[in-house]
Parts: sequence; structure tokens; C-alpha cells
Amino acid sequence: MPTFEYKSRDGFGKLVYGTCESSSVDDVVKRLVASGLYPSAIKRSLLRSAFNYFQRLPVFQKTVSIDEKIDFASRLATLLKAGIPLGLSLDSVIEQTGAGRLKEILVDIKKLLDEGMPLSGSMARHKSVFAEVHIAIVEAGEYSGFLDTCLESLALMLEREKNAREKARDVSRYPKIVLFGMTLACIALVGFILPRYEAIFERMNTPLPLPTEILMELGGLARRFWFVGAGAFAVAWFIFRFLIHTDKGRLAFDKFLYKIPIIGEVFLFVSVSGWADALGNLLRSGVPIIRSLTMSAKASGNAHFAGMVKNVSLEVAEGSGLSGPLRSFGLAPAPAPQMIAAGEASGSLDSMLFSVRDYFGKEADKKIKRLSAYFEPALIVGLSFVVLFLALSVFLPMWDMTTFAHRR
Repeated sequence: MPTFEYKSRDGFGKLVYGTCESSSVDDVVKRLVASGLYPSAIKRSLLRSAFNYFQRLPVFQKTVSIDEKIDFASRLATLLKAGIPLGLSLDSVIEQTGAGRLKEILVDIKKLLDEGMPLSGSMARHKSVFAEVHIAIVEAGEYSGFLDTCLESLALMLEREKNAREKARDVSRYPKIVLFGMTLACIALVGFILPRYEAIFERMNTPLPLPTEILMELGGLARRFWFVGAGAFAVAWFIFRFLIHTDKGRLAFDKFLYKIPIIGEVFLFVSVSGWADALGNLLRSGVPIIRSLTMSAKASGNAHFAGMVKNVSLEVAEGSGLSGPLRSFGLAPAPAPQMIAAGEASGSLDSMLFSVRDYFGKEADKKIKRLSAYFEPALIVGLSFVVLFLALSVFLPMWDMTTFAHRR
């Protein structure tokens, strides 16, 4: 968003200079007038706009954890439920929030609120922190008059998202530790231990066992051309990161995730669960079905799934029910279409979507636990073969040396 420099006067005729981020000059004028200032000159600051742009890049920004978002939503909901006005409630939340990026954002949101902007619009100015579906839930609460209830729903939704992330981290923690330790061991062996043994093996002047020859060749290649491998990996990683941030690249990668044998189904179940959770919350908050579908598409966390949801929303906009397009597009596996059809027939679609969320969330947990139970023994067996190969490569020549010395 561009930055404008302005020159204005307050109610007493005193000159006031400052800067303001806004989409247009007209918006700057409205905001200044709303705050009691009367602008006489406004111009766009290209240098400051460029500085603010680079300052907002993810690499330079402090992150806002999901725990902080949960605390913000739950605290604000509690204060509103107690009958405290929104402005005072937000002031109290700002006081309770520790120093950091979230506090800076909340101060800016409070400033925008004081200028007459709604809470959802203020949060929309910080889309790098607040997802579109979260903003839509807040907006629905503002329109319906049940902002406190919608904020409670948002806090619960963020809590479930946090639990899903923690489960994924727990499952991958053991393999990461083992692979990291094995990588360090291989680097130490190839870089420091193996060169010392090579000098001994060369003095033996006898044929080396095949495992030893293979290891020595690999070690020599790694020591001579490690920079080539590191450079190729860095280039490949950069290209991957660049492509994944393009629309076509992200779409292709997310579609590929669903086609991976065994774990592709887990990704699909997680997407369905997240989408059903967001859609149910939006519908319960009073957001119309078409807009709810559009908003909930991004909650799946998968660009391919989000595109299919948008196709479903087009069918629904033409008068079709939700369950029919789900079947025709193959968006969600059984029993999701049947459950949603039952919810449409009974008039409790939001509640049935929560049932879909719970069902696929549990199924994803079961599959993750089952994969973890299979993967850990397979990892141990694979590492056992690696350790056996390394041990044979080092100790077979030593045994040959001992046998040769006894014969002499």
C-alpha cells in the first residue's frame, strides 16, 4: 500500500505534518478529516513507499504465533461478552499483549477503529497475519450483532488449527532427529575419519573389499566436489521456492500432493477437515453460502482444493445444492457428500459440516498414527543397513590386515 506525505492544520490552525498509508489520496483526506485535521497538501512518497514495501517482506518481519492469535480472539470475546464496548475492550487487550508485532498491529487496528473503520476492515489491512476466512467470520459477527460469539468460534477454530500443526510436528520429530544425527555421522566419517584410514589402506598394497572401495570412491567424490553438490542443491531449492510462489507452480505442487501414494489421502483428509470447519463457522455466523464457499476455499491450505471449491460455488450459485457438485467434482470422498446432503435436507448444514470436520480429522489422525507406526521400524531397518555398510567398509580391511599379519 502506498505511503503519502501530508501537510494539514488542526482545529486551532496549527500546522501538522505526517505520513499516512492508504490506497488513494481521497482515502487519506477522509481519514485526516475524521481525525480533526484539514489537509492543504498531499503527495505520494515513493522513497518511503519503497522502504515500507521491503520492510513488509516476510524475511524482515517478526512473526505472529498462532497462540497469540488465539489469545487475542478469546480475550476480546470475553470482554465483549461482559458488555464492555469494542474500543475499550481492544485497549484492554493491547495492554495485556506483550511487546511484539501483534501489539503493533493491534495499536494500528485501534487507530483505524477510532477513525470509523469496522474491526473486520481494520484486520483486513493486515492480511499477512489474519487470514481471509478469519476476517470474514469477524465481519459476519459485526453484521449479525454477535461479534463475541463469532470471536469465540474463531478462537476455537485457531485452536484446532494449532492442534493439527502440533500433531504433524510430533509425527515428524523422531525421523528428523534420526536423519539429522545420521547426516552428521556421515559427514564426520567422510570428512575426518575416512581420510586417515585411506592412508593405512594404501600402505597395505592389497585388494580392498568392495564395500570399502565404494565408500572410498564416494568419500573422495564428496570431498572434491562437495561445493558442486551444495551449489546444485541451493539452486534447486531456489528454483523450487520461486516456482512454488507462482500460481501455476503452487497449483501443480498441491495437486501432486494428493497423488502421492499412501500419504496423499492424508493431505486430502486434512484439507476436507479444514474446509468443512471454516465453511461451518461462516454459515453459522450468518455469511451467505456463496460467499462462505469462496472464503472457506483458502482454509483448506491447498490451491488445487481451493480451485475445486470455487468450481463448486459456481454450481451452487446456479441453484444447485452443495452435495451434488461435491460428488460431481470429486471434491470430498465418502461419506462427506452423503452427510452434507442429510444436513441440507434437515436444515442443519452448519452442524453437519462440523461432523464432517470431526470425521475427517479423526480419520487423518488414524492414518498419520498408522503411517508413523510403519515408518519408524522401516527407518530403523534402513539405518541399520547403512550402519552395516559403513562398519563393513571400515572393519573388513582391518580384519584382512590382522589375517595377513598372522600369516607372516
